[in-house]
Amino acid sequence: MQIERASQADAASIQMLVEQVSTQSILPDLTLQGRSAYLRFMQEEMASIFEDARYLIVKMSQGQDLMGFAALRDGHYLSHLFVALSWQRRGVGRQLLNALCAHARSNQISLRSSINALGFYQSLGFQKTGPEATYQGIRYVPMRLQLRR
Repeated sequence: MQIERASQADAASIQMLVEQVSTQSILPDLTLQGRSAYLRFMQEEMASIFEDARYLIVKMSQGQDLMGFAALRDGHYLSHLFVALSWQRRGVGRQLLNALCAHARSNQISLRSSINALGFYQSLGFQKTGPEATYQGIRYVPMRLQLRR
């Protein structure tokens, strides 16, 4: 297993991973409007993320098997963390987050957690910074992790 920077060459496999995980774990918690907005947002995001210098994107793989990927925007905002369904609950998400935290340009990491990922982020030390909210039908909880430096 190795963690390395992801590139445009990884875009198709990362898009497929995002679609699989989203279909199984995120979309069921959203309204019809939320599903539509989420899919539109993710399609636009995945099309541009690799060309945007504000993002540090890492992937974890074993041979040709993409285990997960994560993206840190502006050195402090965790915009994406997806782990393949077959690799969940095996430490992949924690390792991806740790890899990004090593490059953080702030003493904290913030994010908007999907409802299904709340327990995962809390287990890593993230704290809620506000109540559950909805944007265009997409449910999330704002959270923050204080980094120990």
